[in-house]
Amino acid sequence: MRAADLSRAAPTALIVLIAVSMASALVAVSQGTGFVERRLYILAVGEAGGKYFGVPSELVVRVGPGTGKVFVSAEPLSELDMQASARIAALVAAFVAGVNYFDYDYYVEIVSNSTIVGGPSAGAAMCVALTAALLDEPLNTSVVVTGMIMPDGLIGPVGGIPEKVHAAAEVGAKLMIVPLGQTRAQSLATGQVVDVVQEGQSLGVKVVEASTIYDVLRYFGVRVREPPINISAELPESVKSVMRSWAEDSMKQYSDLVREAESLMGQVSDAYKAQMLDLLQQAADYASHGNQSLEAGDYYSAASDYFAATIYADEAVWIGKIVTGQATINDLLSEARSAVNEALNKYESLVKDRFAGGADASYVTVLAEVGRRVVEANASLAQAEESPSVPDLVYIKWRARSAIDWMDMLDAINASGKFVPAVTLKTTAFLMAYFAESVASYVESLTGQSLTTVWTYVEEAKTLADRDPYASLGAALLASARLSAAVNQAFSIDPKGVADALKIMALRAVSASEERGIEPAVTIAYIQRGDGMLEAGRYSDAIAFYDLAVINTVAYTSMIPVSGAPSQTTTPISTETPAATPTTTTPATYEARPPILTVVALIAAALAGFGAGYVVRKA
Repeated sequence: MRAADLSRAAPTALIVLIAVSMASALVAVSQGTGFVERRLYILAVGEAGGKYFGVPSELVVRVGPGTGKVFVSAEPLSELDMQASARIAALVAAFVAGVNYFDYDYYVEIVSNSTIVGGPSAGAAMCVALTAALLDEPLNTSVVVTGMIMPDGLIGPVGGIPEKVHAAAEVGAKLMIVPLGQTRAQSLATGQVVDVVQEGQSLGVKVVEASTIYDVLRYFGVRVREPPINISAELPESVKSVMRSWAEDSMKQYSDLVREAESLMGQVSDAYKAQMLDLLQQAADYASHGNQSLEAGDYYSAASDYFAATIYADEAVWIGKIVTGQATINDLLSEARSAVNEALNKYESLVKDRFAGGADASYVTVLAEVGRRVVEANASLAQAEESPSVPDLVYIKWRARSAIDWMDMLDAINASGKFVPAVTLKTTAFLMAYFAESVASYVESLTGQSLTTVWTYVEEAKTLADRDPYASLGAALLASARLSAAVNQAFSIDPKGVADALKIMALRAVSASEERGIEPAVTIAYIQRGDGMLEAGRYSDAIAFYDLAVINTVAYTSMIPVSGAPSQTTTPISTETPAATPTTTTPATYEARPPILTVVALIAAALAGFGAGYVVRKA
């Protein structure tokens, strides 16, 4: 850091250190009896004089009765992205432990002898410690892990792994877990790719890979009940009937549009005819896939493919109409506007009449799908009206109509009897959007790629949170899924392996939903769509759909009460794991303090987060 930067950072650092101390006081004074504590070492990368080195830090988490609040304290400093990671770590930990996220408060404290603590790279460790605390399970403290925790339960990539191996050795770790595909990683110190397995061997540390949080928990010796892999997951007949009608209606619309386009091609020039033929060929390709899916009984995939075929065929029709003078672009604009207005009116009436204050858990993801489609169509229409084009307007029209179709699903699924208030939907949407926003910046810094789509959905989720929690949640879930898929695609050396791992997580998600009495219609539909992509060798698309299946499930199962204490019926301790070193349960015994101290501490903690941006470098 330059001298000028130091002089600028010094006052801020002083404020931050004071604030962090007060934030630590908040952790102390806010906890009553019933809190469970767990400790782990976490790994970061420090920098001084242009040289990078591994930095071990201590992670302390405490979990107890509460309302879903996550408190983060770091000494001396931390980055803002650690706060987002802590929240997602708590959400995933609650899902894995089988408890209601909103029944607990989560305290995360990091103590380091360095001013560098990387947020995302500590996510997996935070999730492990929080899960162990929720289940009151011991931790094998001779194990360390570095990696992000993604909302789908996968362990995301991080930087500086060669340096972190040395930090692991420094604290006497015997086993170090790294994200899948990162046993060969670039050293920040030298810029060279290092075989961290060999590097670890030279230091007495065994380095292994892990792809999911369940894999990591096995290494730590945490007994957790993994939901069974539901390989026979089937949509209810009522849902199949709705989706079959979608597919059959789209198939008929596609056929009618093809005939209309073919009749128009004889009236246009060769150039326009070639353009229309190309569109019809793309439509035919999708229709062919739709036929196969329909015959196989995969009605969601069939409906999706026919939907795409209809869009391409309709685009060909409108080109023909406009070129031959039978219609204008304004006529198409009017059709799109009419479709969007119809969808908006039906959706707003639906929410006002039935779901103004919240919804049954089984309906939440359907409403999120409907809301997101309506909002996207409306926003796209506003942009298209400034510069209308045939492809944009055709897509907007059919997007709006698909939202209306999804409304039919609400009458096809069974209610769970578990009500989710609108305020909980809003909180969850903000949590997912905040994480996606934070980690997107981190991933962009690692890869150099621009995650434009993720940012678009993040902004949409934040904008909609107050006035439409369903659409906000839908956008936030899609942002998180797109982010997770982008991470997997950017860093994985085995995309099929990632898709396979995600499919297992998705099939477990089906069981987790069913165990809580929630009908996982949307989850199963996404899995079936992912299966089709996997069979076709379209691994990136398969990853995206499996991600959606898991992330949706993690989000809505975290919102509902869970009766009874979580049970551990599986003891998945890996044979590669050193013998467990138990940690003790230490309920806090601090006395309550005046409320004003809590308020001051919260303000101080916020100042700490913002001030940290001046003096912290990424790990």
